[in-house]
Amino acid sequence: MRPSFVSKAPLFLIVFIDGMGLGILYPVLNTIFLNPNYHFASHLVSIDFRNIQYAVAVSCFMLAWFFGAALLSDLSDQIGRKKTLLIALWGTFFGYVLTVFGIWWHSFVLIVAGRLLDGLTAGSQPIAQAAIADLSLPEKKAQSIAYVLMFMSLGFIVGPIVGGLLTQSQWVGWFSLETPVVCAAVFSGINIFLLMVLFAETFSSTSVSINLLRPFQLLAQAFQKKRMTQLSLVFLLMQLGWSMFYSYSGAYAVKTFSLSPFELMLFMGLMGVGFVLGFGFLVGFFEKRLHPSKTLVLVYMS
Repeated sequence: MRPSFVSKAPLFLIVFIDGMGLGILYPVLNTIFLNPNYHFASHLVSIDFRNIQYAVAVSCFMLAWFFGAALLSDLSDQIGRKKTLLIALWGTFFGYVLTVFGIWWHSFVLIVAGRLLDGLTAGSQPIAQAAIADLSLPEKKAQSIAYVLMFMSLGFIVGPIVGGLLTQSQWVGWFSLETPVVCAAVFSGINIFLLMVLFAETFSSTSVSINLLRPFQLLAQAFQKKRMTQLSLVFLLMQLGWSMFYSYSGAYAVKTFSLSPFELMLFMGLMGVGFVLGFGFLVGFFEKRLHPSKTLVLVYMS
C-alpha cells in the first residue's frame, strides 16, 4: 500500500499544482488588468481595452490547451508517461517565469507568451490521470479518478488563499502581486524533482509520431456517433458555462465591489471549497442513489 501511494504522490501533486496555478493566476490577472488601483497599463488606456487584454490573456491559455492536451496525450503513449510529464512540467515552470517577468516589466506580450507556453504543456492532468490508472488495481481505478478530481479541487482552494497571503506587503515587505506566481513556479520545480526521483515509468513505446491535426480529429470523432454527439454537446456546454463563470466571476467582483487582491483570492478560494464538496462528496452521494443522467443534471444545474 505504501509504495503505491509513494509512486502516485508526484502524480497527485501534478494535479494539485495544476489547480493551484489556475487558482493563483486568475486573481492575479484580474487585478493587473481590471483593478484601477494597479497601474499595469497607462492611465490613458480605457477599461474596454483592459477587458480585451484580460480576455486575450485568459483565452490564449485555453486555446493552447486545446492543441497541447491532445498532442501530449499521444506523445505519452509513445515516449512514456514520465518523459511527457517532465516536458509538461518544464513548460509550466517556464510559463510561470515568463508571466512573472511580464508582470514585473508590465509587458502584455510576455504575459501572453507565458500563458501560451503554459497552455501548450498543460495537458499534464490527463497524463497523470492515465499514469495513476496504470498504477491502480482495476477495482480501485474509479476511486483513484475521484482522488484526481479532489486534488484538483484542493488546488483551487489552496491557490487563491496562498496567493492572497503572498500579496500582503504589509506583512512581509518583499511580498507583491508577482510573489504568488513565483511560488507556483517553485512548486513546479519541486514537482519536477519528485517526479524524477519517485515515479517509475508505467508505459512506453519506441515509436514517435506527432500529428498536428490530432486535436481536430478528436473533435470530429466526438461527433460521429449519435450517442457520443449528445454527450459531447452536453459536456461542451457544461465546460463553456463553467469556464465563463470561473474566468469572469472574479472580474465582476473586482469591477463591482473593488475587491483587493487578498479579498479576491479569498473569494475564489471559497469557490474552490464548493468544488471539493461537489467532487469529493456530493457526486458520489447522488451517484449511488440516482441514475447517472440525473446525477449529471444535478451537477450541471449547480
